Amino acid sequence: MKIERAINAKFELDYKEDIVKYMIELEELTMASPDMMDLQPELEWYMRPFLLDFLIEVHAGFRLQPTTLHLAINIIDRYTSKRVVFKKHYQLLGCTALWIAAKYEEAKDKVPLVKELRAMCCDSYREQMFLQMEGHVLKTLEWNIGAATTDAFLQVQLTEPMIDDSNKTLHLARMFTEIALFHREFVSFRPQYIADGALHLARQILDQNTYGGKRSYDTDDVVFTLRSKMAEASPVLMKKYALPAYEKVAIILKDFLDPPVEVQYSRPPTPPTSGMRVRHPGRLDATSELTPVRISQSRAYSRGMITPPLDADDCLPTTSFCSEPESYDCSSSEASLSPITSSCASILDSYHEDCHNYKSSIVIS
Repeated sequence: MKIERAINAKFELDYKEDIVKYMIELEELTMASPDMMDLQPELEWYMRPFLLDFLIEVHAGFRLQPTTLHLAINIIDRYTSKRVVFKKHYQLLGCTALWIAAKYEEAKDKVPLVKELRAMCCDSYREQMFLQMEGHVLKTLEWNIGAATTDAFLQVQLTEPMIDDSNKTLHLARMFTEIALFHREFVSFRPQYIADGALHLARQILDQNTYGGKRSYDTDDVVFTLRSKMAEASPVLMKKYALPAYEKVAIILKDFLDPPVEVQYSRPPTPPTSGMRVRHPGRLDATSELTPVRISQSRAYSRGMITPPLDADDCLPTTSFCSEPESYDCSSSEASLSPITSSCASILDSYHEDCHNYKSSIVIS
């Protein structure tokens, strides 16, 4: 960072204000319209993360500049704001936009070849289709390819002489700007506010001092929205920024979102104390261990056996399988027969009635 600041020292002093003014004018001309993108008949916003995951992997595989990725997404958004794109051509548009952005930003030896793009798409498209899509995109955008991207504004803000940002700040802020590419809410924000909000949030997470200037309301909205979207970062993006080349800022962000639980060490559990109570010598109480324990009597069977006498502790209703619980008279200690259920009583009554009728018939005869 110090070498970069030294190289950009003249830029900071002489040309910075003019370049920033031009970038602000340019971003107004290259803003996409999310409302027009909503009118796509086949494209939905849930498809966007799949395309961006693919483009991030291709972008990292070719080792392209961060500005190239942002410019490619800007080309995709501007094109889908003006032209209808079929779902089967969405990946073709993404690769072509990355190809155009690489031609605009990268050195010639860094630009991917058409056959390499075809291989990245698993031969889903012919090479001629990439050339045709390139012509459609350039004609639709009227050959206005350059745009003031979020990464361009981020590089300008990192040249502030009063703040010494580390490499972690740069990589974490770039990670936030790439998180913003996935969501519709950020399409309507200007790149300068996204860059400002991403850098401010990165400094907060890294416990660095933020600049004392007054932030705009749009920057505060970006910070608030980024905080709500940090936990939804793409696994591809998290894997990318977990590499040592990016200072493992994805791990820093993960620890910030899910801080490690501190283990609280305590004494091992003590064994339970004995239930013995200290008694005065020569003195017994009712609950001491020397008090004889009364053995509870066995319960009555449902029927067919004599029920032993009940005492006050055992005066509880007994419930059988075929009857309602009956109450007992605890005052009597005499043995009694086990209670007969209502269903069993009806059977006995019918039996006695049959016997009486049978005897009566014998007497008559």
